[in-house]
Amino acid sequence: MKRSSANHTIFRVAALEDVDRIISIAETVGLSRWSRDDYLAGISGETSRVSVAEKNGEVIGFTVGRLVPGFDAKRPYDIEIDNIGVDPRFQRKGVGAGLIRYFLASISDASNAPDVGNMWLEVRSSNVTAIRFYEKLGFREIHQRPNYYRGPVENAIVMKLKFTETPG
Repeated sequence: MKRSSANHTIFRVAALEDVDRIISIAETVGLSRWSRDDYLAGISGETSRVSVAEKNGEVIGFTVGRLVPGFDAKRPYDIEIDNIGVDPRFQRKGVGAGLIRYFLASISDASNAPDVGNMWLEVRSSNVTAIRFYEKLGFREIHQRPNYYRGPVENAIVMKLKFTETPG
């Protein structure tokens, strides 16, 4: 998959040398802790993908997720977003939506699985900004997982985007 850009931001598949910056963004925005090995596994996985947004040579955001079997025979694959983060300096500028669109296109192309039915993710119930962002892209709350997150203990809201067209 070739790179795509919008507003001079480049979206591309992550490389090994991006991991330190990805970890820095994840820590800055307060995401659940992932190890360096977790991100490296995402970069090298068969059905997983790590994508980044880059501006002026600096990684400013990332998405981690994977292709999973779905439940619909006509659209046999689903995508799970495991992690998404955007440097606070670049939030509310379309970077998050661009990352999700690029992620969907790149993982579908890489896996030869264009028939994706749904995209799933979980978000802390207190993260109202993220919930509104996902709702704007078309995600809807499906259910909650009580006490799913640690540090602090908190419910997870499970959200789903059913594909009828490209998100956002």
